[in-house]
Amino acid sequence: MTNLPKDVKIVINDYLDIFNTKLPDLMKLFYLVGSVALNDYHKGKSDIDFISIIKKEINASEFEKIKEIHKKIEFKYPKSKLEGSYVTPKQVKVMDKNETSVAYFDGKNMRYGGKFGNTGIVAWFILKNYGITVTGKPPEHYVPHIDVDDLVSYVKLNVNTYWTNWTEKASKRLSVGIAHWRSLSKKWSGECWAYLDFIIPCMKET
Repeated sequence: MTNLPKDVKIVINDYLDIFNTKLPDLMKLFYLVGSVALNDYHKGKSDIDFISIIKKEINASEFEKIKEIHKKIEFKYPKSKLEGSYVTPKQVKVMDKNETSVAYFDGKNMRYGGKFGNTGIVAWFILKNYGITVTGKPPEHYVPHIDVDDLVSYVKLNVNTYWTNWTEKASKRLSVGIAHWRSLSKKWSGECWAYLDFIIPCMKET
């Protein structure tokens, strides 16, 4: 973790110390993804996104302990928001299908379900290719192959549904800047979301 931002390193070290003290036999691997992994982290603004591979599915007691751990870290470091998923080795094998339910801390609350988590195909692709290993072996040892065509199809669908709907809903509540956001939504729809050009330069050609 020598190249991590100082504040990220402090938070992660403290979090792991507390986690491994309270749940010493649960965590197997820990990776950083998101803005930290993509070298776009901004102190006080960006989340600290992670994916933790745990040895087994967590029970109710473990779920509550993880919730307490995150609340403690949140209280201690209010400007550094951890956000991430807890997945088992078995779940890793189907992560690229966006089908599995996982335990997930969204920055404020612990959740569990298929609609939660940062382990969809995009996050999994980032993990495999850019993920930062904090504990354990590099992610390529565990993450299955991600089909680029599937990834591109998912991103296009997401841009044309979720984000288009989001801007339309926002237009009902906001009056300033909505036309600009709508134009960006249409532009991103045609260009497959500009930020993913960093991940897949060929996406504009598909």
